[in-house]
Amino acid sequence: MDINIFGKQFWLHGIEGTVYGVRKWASTSVQTSGRTMTYETGPGVYASHGPKVTSTTTQHQECWIRSPGGREKQLQGTYAVGDGQTVRVVWGAMKGTKTGPDLVVQNVSSGAGWTVNGSLPFAVTGHGVWRLTRQYIVAILILIAVVDAFWWMIGLPQRRAVFVGQPDVPQYQVLFITAFGIALLLGLAGFIHRNRLMNSNHRKAMAIILKAISDNPDFRTNLQK
Repeated sequence: MDINIFGKQFWLHGIEGTVYGVRKWASTSVQTSGRTMTYETGPGVYASHGPKVTSTTTQHQECWIRSPGGREKQLQGTYAVGDGQTVRVVWGAMKGTKTGPDLVVQNVSSGAGWTVNGSLPFAVTGHGVWRLTRQYIVAILILIAVVDAFWWMIGLPQRRAVFVGQPDVPQYQVLFITAFGIALLLGLAGFIHRNRLMNSNHRKAMAIILKAISDNPDFRTNLQK
């Protein structure tokens, strides 16, 4: 199925079938930081402090989905699915790309559903980012020009001459400091604005995808083939 997201062509495909072969396991990784230090706490008495040890446990799960038509797909991720349940998985990508990541996982039997974070391409989540970036660059340049013009109008701070009879020297570094401060503040604001825009694009795009799935019964039927 082809859909339109922010004016870009996007294809969707998937599978719906019965879950089998659910397998769960956990893996633990151990990290050490620092080094062993030995201290003398008293005459002939020593104490040692070893490196800091931290461990991280990650849960894993995988299973297979077999459609009524005989197609199969492996599903990896800690989703609440069990053997014998009916699950729908939809994946997709931009038009012209042959393969794409999983986007939506739905447990048809239980009614639960999940969207896969970080699976949409930048062409979708980055919609409007370049225009926003250009706007902030223009704003930075204009504001720097205005503030620098203001400094020239009122006069730059003067540094007293070293020798008597020499003219005071304008402190031109004020212009650089002002420009740097403006670029830093507006750059930080632009970065925050960019992240919010990309998160908003992700939510809107996933809403479009979910609506396309729910509004197209023929597509859902084809997933079972």
